Amino acid sequence: MMMMLGQATMIRICLCLYGIHMSSIPVLLYVSIAEIRRQKSVAKLTEWEYWGVRLFLGYLLADALRGVDGMFDNPSDGTVRSVWGWMRLDLRLTAWWFRDACLFCALSLCLQYYTSWAEQVLQVAASSKRLVFILKCCACMAVAGLSVGFYLILATNRQLTQIISVSMIFPVNLASAFITARLIWYVLPEIQLRRQDLQVETARARQVSCLILSFNVIILTVMPSLCMHKLLTQPLSSPMAPNRGIDSWIGEAHLPSILDLQRESPELSPSPAMEVVEVALAWFFLMTWLHPKNNKEMKHQ
Repeated sequence: MMMMLGQATMIRICLCLYGIHMSSIPVLLYVSIAEIRRQKSVAKLTEWEYWGVRLFLGYLLADALRGVDGMFDNPSDGTVRSVWGWMRLDLRLTAWWFRDACLFCALSLCLQYYTSWAEQVLQVAASSKRLVFILKCCACMAVAGLSVGFYLILATNRQLTQIISVSMIFPVNLASAFITARLIWYVLPEIQLRRQDLQVETARARQVSCLILSFNVIILTVMPSLCMHKLLTQPLSSPMAPNRGIDSWIGEAHLPSILDLQRESPELSPSPAMEVVEVALAWFFLMTWLHPKNNKEMKHQ
């Protein structure tokens, strides 16, 4: 489908997505800073309220640095190009790593908050502590695994290391999907039956859980599909940065610009598929912490 649209059209789509991403960053920064200022006048905050917005702010700053030079892959040869071609790869991947670390920490805190609230409402033993502990372990594994995967990308410039890096995020998404599914189909319906006075709070908890689960499903389907496409169509020894050779350090390298594709490689077309998911992550993050900040009844009693 993308190949049928032609190179020029795909470049315009990528540039449009880049414009949406960059224009949304100031809006989201304003929302997060306004929330931090609002919290100064609040006497008591939950751990999730306090850290959720601060992790979101860290996420946004790292995402702004990661995306300011936009990055898009080419399905035909698996290489990657940027919008302007002036950001070093080591700086880009460091910002990417820090952004995802903020995301995984926030995910663990968010689900800990909702599972703990649900168990206190139902007045049952904290049976979800083990699940949350597993989730936190998976989050730590993802953070550590991404650091290793990103280093291998910089050290080898091989497309195989991209697949290794992406695979690091699957366990944390599986653990998160299991916990949210348990909340949606088992725990929250029980609260809805027992506590008629908490219908609004339960509905909000369900909305956040459904949002997290839907994104878990997207990550667990889209990312493996992209990896499988690369495995089936590209030699794993192919370079990621097209202007550098394999097994060479590319930390200081600058990716070629997609604006030069028509002149340099008229047969290639950039794909926005992976970047669509990355850009949507910021709005997903916003919606997960935005709900409880307006829901004072959900504070632990």
